[in-house]
Amino acid sequence: DPSGDTLLAAGLIRARLSVTGLLGREIELQGVRLEGVHAYLVQHADSSFNFDFIVEGFAGSDTVGTPTADTTAGWGFRVHDLTLRDIRYEMRMEPSGLELGMHIGKLELDLKGMDLDASRYRVGDLLLSDTHIRMASPPSEPVPDTYPDLENPVAGLDIAFDELDVRNVSFTMRTTGTSDSLWLSMEQLSVEADEMDLARQRVWLDAVDLRGARFGMLATDTLASADTTGTDPPWLDQGDGFRYFARDWDIRVADLALSESDLALHQGSVTLPAGFPDARHLVFEDIHIHAEDLAFSNTDIGLGLREATLTATPDSLPTLLAFELKATPQHVQLKEVDLEL
Repeated sequence: DPSGDTLLAAGLIRARLSVTGLLGREIELQGVRLEGVHAYLVQHADSSFNFDFIVEGFAGSDTVGTPTADTTAGWGFRVHDLTLRDIRYEMRMEPSGLELGMHIGKLELDLKGMDLDASRYRVGDLLLSDTHIRMASPPSEPVPDTYPDLENPVAGLDIAFDELDVRNVSFTMRTTGTSDSLWLSMEQLSVEADEMDLARQRVWLDAVDLRGARFGMLATDTLASADTTGTDPPWLDQGDGFRYFARDWDIRVADLALSESDLALHQGSVTLPAGFPDARHLVFEDIHIHAEDLAFSNTDIGLGLREATLTATPDSLPTLLAFELKATPQHVQLKEVDLEL
């Protein structure tokens, strides 16, 4: 760009184009491979972009536009398999204060079908590894809860996959000008899907196996100003079951495994808890969970917790818990409870 920064660079771009697809007015790509791609996007304070000089160069000095015939109508577009390696993307949006940095080490997609116009994507196997994302954004005004008038947050998207394999991935997010931040990393995540229907907010999974997860959050200390007036919860007189909590989602997991993981929730600052429990600092280490038949929807909540072990800091208190929970708006059943401290 005019300041000397690289806008876009690519080490390798490769794809096979189907000739028979062109005869059927369809752009069909196979073996799409991108390697060593680096992209840098900046929106300046005056809303101009760092690539505007390219657009201006192609536009020339002719101020009279000539209508161009649309020759793409009726063409389809399909990608069968996609591989990305060493993809780096940096973005800075000065008017909004949004910053994004992303490095994709490896992404492999086995696409069974796609429809760009309908936002429909069918993925067989997905592998993502050695990928790290960081975000920063300024504080925003809290958005009032619209419950009980809820909208599908993924309306218009139709995405489904068979198997997901994630390795060595991390995500960090912070709010500029505050101490609020969130961090998540995982060594390995494997997911086998049963049924996915985002139009109905349905996500049914056969198996989820997560190892080496680290989740932490630092938020502004609100305990001193917490509302203690005893206002009735908004769901109390709605008669819609667990909808306030489930938000019309229908999530089910037949087999869930979590191992070698940590959880840290802090308010005000990141420090060791004064003891257990410490409302401002909850830290759990070496978490292991095996559960079956997890259900979370407007009409039912269920969990067969076969075994959960964790260590609460700073006293290194090992805890073992097991139970079976089945709940509907009319009935709650909790049995086979086992708690060891």
